This record gives sequence, C-alpha cells and structure tokens, in this order.
Amino acid sequence: MVDRISTGIPGLNKVIDGGFPKESVTLLTGGPGSGKTTFCIQFMIEGLKNDENCLYITTGQSTDEIRRDAKEFDMDFDNYFEGLSMVHVNPSKNIEEDLADYIRDESFDRIVVDSLSIFEMYWGQKDGLRRYLNKLIEHLKELEATVVITSELPEKSKGLSRFGIAEFVVDGVIRLEGFALGDATYRSMQVVKMRRTPVDGTLKGLNLDSSGISIEESEKI
Repeated sequence: MVDRISTGIPGLNKVIDGGFPKESVTLLTGGPGSGKTTFCIQFMIEGLKNDENCLYITTGQSTDEIRRDAKEFDMDFDNYFEGLSMVHVNPSKNIEEDLADYIRDESFDRIVVDSLSIFEMYWGQKDGLRRYLNKLIEHLKELEATVVITSELPEKSKGLSRFGIAEFVVDGVIRLEGFALGDATYRSMQVVKMRRTPVDGTLKGLNLDSSGISIEESEKI
C-alpha cells in the first residue's frame, strides 16, 4: 500500500487515490494566473494544519508577497510560526547546493519550489539542462519530503514545462489551465501522470474563488 498525504485541494485527493504519494516530487504547470501559487499555499497550509514541518522556496515573488497572497484567501501563514520556513533564492547553476544550505539542519515533511521556470531560463536550452534538472530533483528526493514544484507553461507550448524536460524527471505532473468561451471564463485541472497512482487523465473543472481553488463537484469538463 502506498503512503499518501493530503493535497489540501478540495476534490483532488479523490482523483489521485487519496493524495500525493509520500516523498514524491510533483510538477505543477500552467500559464500565468492559472492558480499555481494558490495551489502551493493550500498544500502548505494543509501540512501546517497537520503539524508537519514545511518549507516554501520562492524564486520570483518575495516571501512577504506570498504571505499577502495567502491572506487574500483567508489563509494566514502568520498563524504557523513553528512549522513554516520561507526563503527566497536566486537562480544559479549550483541551485541544488544552495537549497541544501537552507535545509541542512532541519527535516521537512513538505517542500514547495515556486517556480522552476526562472532556473530553466537561467540554465537555457542546452544539453546540460536535463542534467541540472536531474541533479535538483535527485536532491529533493533525498530529503524524504513530499515536494511540489511549479513551472510556467508558455502559450501554445507542446510540452508541459518551459523547455519540455522537467515533466520527464518528476514523479507526477498536474496541469492547470484557463480558457474563455464567449464571455465566460473556465478553469481546468488535469492530472497528467502520478507514479504509483491510477489516473484517468480527464480534465476536471476548477473553481478559483475567495476560498482558494477546488475541483468542481461535476469533476469532468
């Protein structure tokens, strides 16, 4: 039996057989405004509610901006001083060593890296990109934490991450998407893959409101 942890996203646990496989690395991908950071905040809050030790690594927004984003959805990180660590890191070719410096003296149950895209752009489209990504993912797996990493998905991209590589070195991939039909706007979530988990790959309707994101009860689009 696979040990799992709750995602914190209403409706998602049911879709992936009870939650993320423990100690897995999942790529959360989508365009701007698709709900990636909100997803990560809810994932963190769920862990904090369960007295887990959580680390939020941001490469774009400052930690103060992430905290303000959380408060907009009535999720206040300030209520969890003991269980939450937040850090802003800059891109470099030695990012796996930089991350190790932040977590060397502490064990984490959940880790968010938001976002991978800035590192993908820094490393560039070259033969070494997959090697760098592999090093990063391998290091995250060695930490024995359950990890969510985000990646910005360019419009009309043929892959599931900026350069179409990250999706091949992670355990799971979830895609968030927004689209318009006439005057109406719709959002969807698709579990593309999840190791050790049965998934059907269908699009699920997604709500994004003042409470955060959740899968619609009707589930499929």
